Amino acid sequence: MDEEAIARLHAKAQADDRRVRQSFVFAIQERDPRRQLADAIELKVKWRLEDLGYLVVAQTHKERFDLLVQGVRVEVKAATWDGEQYQANLHGNQADVLVFACIDGAAHYFVIPFGEVSSLRMLKISSHDPRDYIGKWMRYYAAWELIDELVAAGCNAWQPALMEI
Repeated sequence: MDEEAIARLHAKAQADDRRVRQSFVFAIQERDPRRQLADAIELKVKWRLEDLGYLVVAQTHKERFDLLVQGVRVEVKAATWDGEQYQANLHGNQADVLVFACIDGAAHYFVIPFGEVSSLRMLKISSHDPRDYIGKWMRYYAAWELIDELVAAGCNAWQPALMEI
């Protein structure tokens, strides 16, 4: 099979997956609104990464991360403005990258190396408009290139480290 045929099959599989996932999202309208938001944002992040050409596999809720992107573990969190801040709990996650979506009508993404937040129990963004935020996490606003760098580096959580002989 040539590369063009493989690309067409991959595109068809992605479109089929989107239709199935979209129907799933609509079927769960009775669920907790926070869970609905989390599922919808996870799906948007998955589609965005697929549109960039990555193979993305959604994980079960038992895993300690949400998406596997060509060996890179991605945790997705979403929050709406609570009157003071956007806030997400971070306990129990094991990932390479955190994608934190602040929802103010539109989704604003912070793409943060998980090592930067692994010692925190909670992440906060204290500006109603995330684009105006001037705190510690601003350098990671829309930093999708972090995922590109990890994929290019061959980051794979299950690959044992190479040892010198």
